[in-house]
Amino acid sequence: MNIEQTTTTADPETFGGASRRRSRWVSSLAALRHVSDSLEHSSNNFRTGDKVTNVLMVFAVLVGTALAIFPSAPLMVQIVFDTLVGAALVFYGANRLGVLTMLSARQAVLIWELILAAIIFGSFITLNIQGLMHQIQIIIMH
Repeated sequence: MNIEQTTTTADPETFGGASRRRSRWVSSLAALRHVSDSLEHSSNNFRTGDKVTNVLMVFAVLVGTALAIFPSAPLMVQIVFDTLVGAALVFYGANRLGVLTMLSARQAVLIWELILAAIIFGSFITLNIQGLMHQIQIIIMH
């Protein structure tokens, strides 16, 4: 996708200024649709590093699933796999952060806030799942 497509698609005037008045849910759905359409666009050229980290993320999800299914795996296996998953996550994120330098200051801050919101949301979900699992264990033990 070239810069022209990005700026015209994201331009509030494209919607007659409506993007500033739409509800957060309508705007969110429009954003998801835009990203989905962008991923399907045939002119996207992804760097080899991006393709490699995409494969690493699939590997990380599979390893994480395996560790969740088999929690009694030896500690050394858990540590090695956890390290590999962590490295895959770091490489995936680091490989994509450079795009922030191509954005305006306002866009970069908004994207950074979205990244932080995703991290906080992931932590929230993780802590809630852990708490739920703890409560289930207590119920099962009694």
